[in-house]
Amino acid sequence: AIQALKKMGKKIILLSGDNKKSAAYVASLVGADQVIAEVLPEDKAEVVKDLQEKGEIVLMAGDGINDSPGLVQADIGAAMGKGSDTAIEAGDIILMNSNISSIKDALVLSRLTLRVIKQNLFWA
Repeated sequence: AIQALKKMGKKIILLSGDNKKSAAYVASLVGADQVIAEVLPEDKAEVVKDLQEKGEIVLMAGDGINDSPGLVQADIGAAMGKGSDTAIEAGDIILMNSNISSIKDALVLSRLTLRVIKQNLFWA
């Protein structure tokens, strides 16, 4: 799923409160482009804001209460459906399972939906 997102031109950043060694290990397993570890929950929003100030459009996926500040700050907050109630309320979209490939599916679906909306506006 991560590779599919990369093929779509997306940069994958693992933003974690875990220690650097653990986060780097997970990032190497999933193929993340960058790791930002040992981030406190309230600082996740700042990391997202910094990326936005650099002109990045940020989609953040999370499932825990610690992800909520980042989900709120992100351009698109994707809460994993089996996550905490706080994360689900903070997200813009709720992915009904915890499969990361749902993010790719949501992006593809949103692009198709936008295309149909534009076509309908053209014909209106």
